[in-house]
Amino acid sequence: MDLAALYHRAESLYCYPTSSHELKITLRTKKDDDIAHVYLIYNSKYRILDEQKEVEMTRKISTAYHDYYYLYLPVIDVRVGYIFKLVSKEGKTVFLSENRIFEDKFDFHKAHYEYFQIAYINENDIVKVNPKFQDRTFYQIFVDRFFIGGEPTNKKINVKWGENEHIDRMTFAGGNLKGITAKLDYLKELGINALYLTPIFEAYSNHKYETYDYFKIAEDFGDETTFQELVEEAHKRDILIVLDGVFNHIAFYSPLFQDVVKNGKESPYFSWFILHNQAEKVDLEHVNYESFGFGKFMPKLNMNNKAAQEYIISVCKHYVEKYHVDGYRLDVADEVAHDFWKALRRELLKVDPNLFLIAEDWHDSYAFLHDQSEFDSVMNYPFTSALLDLLALSDIDENQFVDRLNLLKVKYKDATNHNVLNLIDSHDKARFINESGFNENRTRIAFSLLYLYPGIPMLYYGDEIGLTGFYDPDCRKMFTWDENTWNKERFSFIKNLIYLHKQYNLNHYEFTLSFHDDLLFYTLHPRDEEENILLTEVINLRKDKDIAKIIQNKTILLSNNMEKHCLKQDGFVIFR
Repeated sequence: MDLAALYHRAESLYCYPTSSHELKITLRTKKDDDIAHVYLIYNSKYRILDEQKEVEMTRKISTAYHDYYYLYLPVIDVRVGYIFKLVSKEGKTVFLSENRIFEDKFDFHKAHYEYFQIAYINENDIVKVNPKFQDRTFYQIFVDRFFIGGEPTNKKINVKWGENEHIDRMTFAGGNLKGITAKLDYLKELGINALYLTPIFEAYSNHKYETYDYFKIAEDFGDETTFQELVEEAHKRDILIVLDGVFNHIAFYSPLFQDVVKNGKESPYFSWFILHNQAEKVDLEHVNYESFGFGKFMPKLNMNNKAAQEYIISVCKHYVEKYHVDGYRLDVADEVAHDFWKALRRELLKVDPNLFLIAEDWHDSYAFLHDQSEFDSVMNYPFTSALLDLLALSDIDENQFVDRLNLLKVKYKDATNHNVLNLIDSHDKARFINESGFNENRTRIAFSLLYLYPGIPMLYYGDEIGLTGFYDPDCRKMFTWDENTWNKERFSFIKNLIYLHKQYNLNHYEFTLSFHDDLLFYTLHPRDEEENILLTEVINLRKDKDIAKIIQNKTILLSNNMEKHCLKQDGFVIFR
């Protein structure tokens, strides 16, 4: 038994409350180690010295290097002390405590300084699934490229709708807020009930990620009246609205930054930005200030500054209080101070306790999500990356894919895993169909996993009709509303997936993933009940395979590239 590989920490991913009277407790060991049994020994921390309870833990997840044993422990007394007892296959016993490892025996009468503890389960410390968003299916809209509603509101239109060959950040197609309102019934019919809109505040470019005025709806898209109408009409259809908040940086020509350019240290906004080497004036030639990336046109806001924090909080509250938006997706969240995100959340939840806050972070986001004091959710790009590496780029094999998703599963708490925003495509990446070399079958496998994977699925506008696009700006093409140009099979396929996701309440389940007999098996089951399977998806990436025995007496719900009992290469089947 490799004692150095044993890992546990209280009040972390390895021990946390899932409800007011339940704990999830996890122990990590070396993969396939010499372990026959793992036991949790526990009781109230005020009783454990004299009386102990014991329950066996089972191995639930394996990754490339580790095994994870966990259980859900119901407790009456919410002040819990515990240690682990491990028995090797040869009968050797060790005890893992908070401070050290004991061999052969553990003296509980001397355990006061040794046991792990949850001192008290406090309701406010429990990370929860957001009830308003739990069963939602998202749709992301790049506003300028979705639809022109009514008379065009953008006086800068410089391209004919549908001419996507030479678009860039200063190409204005004319999509607007009225256009989204006009297509709400289309989205409702598709099965969408939450919208994430790219920025709608006044800015120069078509993408609006360099905000000029946070309190003004971009004239390109409409005005306060058209935005109010959009929110009201969406809410009538039970469609929620999430706005894109860009608070890491601001437009170079914003009045705030230009005041600093003009007045230097005398500007009341000087400390709202970060100048290098204690400079007292902005040097435009040498760009002596922090910015998004390395350009000069998006100077970084200093969100460590209290006045700047209060200003942005007032912006966010304005759209919640006046328009009743349902949440924010926060751009470049990983480069902004944790202190600000905590302050923002506290103030916004006073207005709407169920407001949903989504971070943009392409990596491990535990620091932003661990106690729900900053965000509910994150754009789950590690999930996207795993699908890309397996299905589009062929950088990993099926076993490595299983490892990636299992490792992702243990990086967040259970509730967080059901809050995360899962995606295949977005405005920041090439569309999956392009990255797969236009392999429609593999793209459909990716979408099938998107809608079966725990969390909240998000569809990028146009994916349902087969819109293509390489990296920005090509991934931001205009939506083609001529149905004769649509990939009708893709549309029907996506609609069926959304229906399946809703019909079976799939976000309430856990998954198990395995690879054997040259097939990937993805199952959904109730928490901690791996034998009680709700749905199974079988994926074949190698060669045609007879799966008659696997699907015998099963109800097939959805399949692609399957003929009778033969699952073709790059095919899948979902059955109950």
